[in-house]
Amino acid sequence: YVKKCYELGLVSGKSNNYFGAQDNISIAEVITLAAKINSIYNGTDIDLTRADTEKWYMPYVRYAQKSKIVCDFDYYGRPAMRKEIVQILESWLPSKEWEKINIVTSIPDVNYTDNISSAQKDSIFNFFNAGIVAGNNEYGIFYPGLPVIRAEVSTIVSKIADKSLRAKV
Repeated sequence: YVKKCYELGLVSGKSNNYFGAQDNISIAEVITLAAKINSIYNGTDIDLTRADTEKWYMPYVRYAQKSKIVCDFDYYGRPAMRKEIVQILESWLPSKEWEKINIVTSIPDVNYTDNISSAQKDSIFNFFNAGIVAGNNEYGIFYPGLPVIRAEVSTIVSKIADKSLRAKV
């Protein structure tokens, strides 16, 4: 999945010889992915111009803001939580692309927690029902408040980009 995302031009390494597959992905990196996917999907360009004092990700944040991608966070450098990743990635894609191949109505650690917004819950269920995620065990536990590693996000993004990779659960 990492290779597929790299070949699509969606991800790169942290250096020339290190991808960081086991490293947590940051909010900035997830917004960058969403912006790149949105740009490819809509055939638009991302203006990568930035001021000398700006962080590398600010052109992607500006693009995300213009494209109505969820990107309102107070610190972009922190690890992204699972519930945030699905909400960010879902926000760029039109609903017609979220074809349901599963009927998931209950996820134990999503249904019964107060630490998830209703928008995040909707995104999580959309990802399960579209076959993009399946949970982390036979019960479908999602761990919404935990960070995600870069390799896991590559899997999710590959399944968004290539519907044939989506799984029935």
